[in-house]
Amino acid sequence: MFARVVISQASAEKADEVGRIMNDIALAQARTSPGFQDGVWLFERQSGKILTVTVWDTRESIEAAFPGGGLRSEVATAMQALGASPAIIEVYEVLAKA
Repeated sequence: MFARVVISQASAEKADEVGRIMNDIALAQARTSPGFQDGVWLFERQSGKILTVTVWDTRESIEAAFPGGGLRSEVATAMQALGASPAIIEVYEVLAKA
């Protein structure tokens, strides 16, 4: 298993808009992606920090779901419109899961 971690920053006042993007766009896209297993989309309201962790069956599943390694265009466009910072994206091997 592999986890894809995405870190970004938006204005703390944009919590509702970030939530809509995560629920209506990102989560819907993830659920239909082959190899997707689980995920959490997090927002820290005081700082505006956004953290997404998705779990995939293989690294190849991640690469297929995100060609080029970035955000999907619809999510990227919506986040950019909110003034969110460019995302930091990392992939980790999952060593343990509860």
